[in-house]
Amino acid sequence: MRPTVASGYMRDEKKFLMSSAISKNPGIELAAYIHFANSRAKYTGAELAHLLCPCPLFVEIGSRDAANAIDLGRDEKFAEMQAVYTSSAHPHLIDMDVFDGVHEASGKRARPWLYGHLASPA
Repeated sequence: MRPTVASGYMRDEKKFLMSSAISKNPGIELAAYIHFANSRAKYTGAELAHLLCPCPLFVEIGSRDAANAIDLGRDEKFAEMQAVYTSSAHPHLIDMDVFDGVHEASGKRARPWLYGHLASPA
């Protein structure tokens, strides 16, 4: 199974659409609605984990990423994903790093994780 790293995306889409992150920025609002109109947000949380599991998954999110904040369901959605991996007997194949940053990729923990999984024969 090929390992995957996801950066800057872990939230409850309904909470995001109703948040001030959208209402205070018309550009983000338009992008978010296009995102929904094209069904790109169809698979989040547990739905996404069901598609990916047992592929190793590492998620990295900036601690100051307003679009993926705790109050927008970041930790809840990740817990849903962890539950899917755990129920499939693969809890060791999912991890998340909340690094000091904004809406950006870090790679500080993700790169070594990815290299380790690419080198693994499994």
